[in-house]
Amino acid sequence: MVLALAAWCGGVVLFLLCPLLPPPQFPLLLAGLCLPVLLARRLRLPALFLLGACFSAWHAVTLVHARVPLALEGMAVRVEGEILDLPSLQGRRTRFHLEHSRRHGQVGWPASPVTLRLVDYGRTEGLAAGSRCILYVRLKRARGVRSTAAFDLEQWAHATGIAAVGYVVSHPANRCEPGIFAPVAMARAALADAIARQITPASTASVLSALAVGARADIADAQWTTLRDTGVVHVISVSGLHVAMVALGLHAVARLLLALFAVTTGRRPWRWLAALIAFCGASLYALIAGFTVPTQRTLVMIAIALLNHLRGRALFSLESLLLAAVVVLLLTPTAPLTLSFWLSFGAVALMVLHGQLQRASTWPARWLGVHVALALLFAPMLAWAFQSVPMASPLANACVVPFITLLVVPLLLLGCLVWAATPLLGGILWGWAGQIWDGVWWALLRIESYSPVLELDFRPHGVLVPLGILAAALACGPLRAPRLCWVFAIGLLYLVPLRQPPPQGEFEALVFDVGQGLSVLVRTRGHTLLYDTGAAFPEGGDQARAVVLPWLRAHGISVLDLLVVSHADLDHAGGIGSLHEALTIVAEMGGEPAASGMPPARRCERGMAWQWEGVEFEILHPLPGALREGNDASCVLRVSGRGGSLLLTGDITAEVERSLLREGHAPQTEVLQLAHHGSKSSSSPAFLSSVRPALAVISAGYRNPFAHPAPEVLARLDTLDIASVSTVQEGTLRIVFAPEGPRVASTRRCWPRHWDPSP
Repeated sequence: MVLALAAWCGGVVLFLLCPLLPPPQFPLLLAGLCLPVLLARRLRLPALFLLGACFSAWHAVTLVHARVPLALEGMAVRVEGEILDLPSLQGRRTRFHLEHSRRHGQVGWPASPVTLRLVDYGRTEGLAAGSRCILYVRLKRARGVRSTAAFDLEQWAHATGIAAVGYVVSHPANRCEPGIFAPVAMARAALADAIARQITPASTASVLSALAVGARADIADAQWTTLRDTGVVHVISVSGLHVAMVALGLHAVARLLLALFAVTTGRRPWRWLAALIAFCGASLYALIAGFTVPTQRTLVMIAIALLNHLRGRALFSLESLLLAAVVVLLLTPTAPLTLSFWLSFGAVALMVLHGQLQRASTWPARWLGVHVALALLFAPMLAWAFQSVPMASPLANACVVPFITLLVVPLLLLGCLVWAATPLLGGILWGWAGQIWDGVWWALLRIESYSPVLELDFRPHGVLVPLGILAAALACGPLRAPRLCWVFAIGLLYLVPLRQPPPQGEFEALVFDVGQGLSVLVRTRGHTLLYDTGAAFPEGGDQARAVVLPWLRAHGISVLDLLVVSHADLDHAGGIGSLHEALTIVAEMGGEPAASGMPPARRCERGMAWQWEGVEFEILHPLPGALREGNDASCVLRVSGRGGSLLLTGDITAEVERSLLREGHAPQTEVLQLAHHGSKSSSSPAFLSSVRPALAVISAGYRNPFAHPAPEVLARLDTLDIASVSTVQEGTLRIVFAPEGPRVASTRRCWPRHWDPSP
């Protein structure tokens, strides 16, 4: 049974690594061929593995084909659906999911209902949890940037079943009305609003709302930082532990009441009724908390544990854990794409293992020991995902989890139960829960101030994660010399960097996928230069924080030897502040340093030149003393080494290109960054003919409002037989200037996934 369950789960999970999507009918055809093979004992496991892969493939085909058609992207379409989750208000915009949405009017929309992730800037009247809405929206496929360590929007959208993203268009027909069949969503919204009104300060209210109804949008960044650095982020979500404790408490109370009933009536106690009450109570809590994927997993595990209890078996075993995984994967085959899937199942598996190994220990030793074991298990995953491991995690969890699970959550839930009937009593219970949380928060702040966080200088290779988990499992057993040797050897692998710097005289360039903007990193053997920072977002944040800094941190780069900001446009200079906060920057220069918001820095001028490890750097524009502004103030930088040269042009126009040609400063180059994202006002035929690059690089955003790159520019490149690559189609580009010539690798081409959207 264990091998059969593992084979099916393995097929589901391993298909997610497949780079290509099969034809729509192929999974069903292959599954039909595998079913008769199940009768053969020797071929049963391979057949189950293929059936799992077919099921995962069929689900992937369904999700991909449910996306908004490319022909409808950018069009204003009329959709109808329900808001079943809590909308998130951020400044002047409201984010929400429109579930079971269908399109009205023209053909081309998927036949089955889909989920849309939308933003409303106009404060549509009635838009709230539980509403049924008819809206005019502009949609596009969920297409994000592709870069190492950056948030993967496309994977997240595929894992959560998002068919399209977009925004609400102002239209007189837009309307939202209270839904008839959404009482849970409306109750969640009412409870969240009541907690926010009755509990002060707002920081405490936000945490209580997260624990009660799963509303985490109002938790401040500083709070998240403290929770992460102490290793207790999981206690803020409606985690498996909270749902399990609700089930355990209800089961204990129900058993006591049924035992009293049996004594007074002389009947046999109904053990199954206690299990049913416990499961129903846990299910109600999961519904009020949003019925997220983690709570669904927990409910499955609770059901299996209760069934095992009724049958007189151990609550959890390897077989029951695999059975829970099968049920979860049947509900959500894409769940393994999320880190929480592995953390939750890994935690349960390790707790079962630890409980079996430490049966003879005292309960305080077992309580602290299980948190040490969990910290060891999570360390490899956290090191890979966040490059940091909270050293105080076992102590913090051992101290605060009992207060939150046994006091804060029960008081919160009791308050929610009585609030509708007696709001005063509900508010009192919430107030007590808030006071206990304030004490817990004080303890967490003390722990944070005295405990270090192990920060890695680079991101470990993904292959090391399963090896690290193996080391954690070995460390949880008896500490014999061979085990310690293996644990120590695997730990040393985490100190090996991902990639070595270029050799002497060579360099590499990273053209980051930052959407409609530009950011290029140039690395020599011992120095690092960043040309432009990417854009800033109107709602806050920037591409430097989202894309550039995660890559730098993953590769152990904490110092920039030179920051060059071509000019002050927001799509080139939007991340300067984030870079100053996170990095040590030795020197800076820019085309418009004052307008860019940079500290006193040198202005780029022709004639500036330097050399790093045999690689030549030269500024070609602007002229000394020239007072240009805007695009034509862009620094033009040429980098040349043994493997060729790179010309970075910023946003210069054809006028500057003509000036460079007249003055003999448009030398031939192997790789050219196409000016102004491929705008038709740049990249003139004469300039391209003079520079004559083998490769033109275009940094632009998907479906950007300027239609970059311009068709005229692409036609010029074709006429001159110049190859081109774009971050839109390729993601982040890595160009290695080696002696045999430049070599180009791209994120999308090197690591394709079957859910990647079409260009």
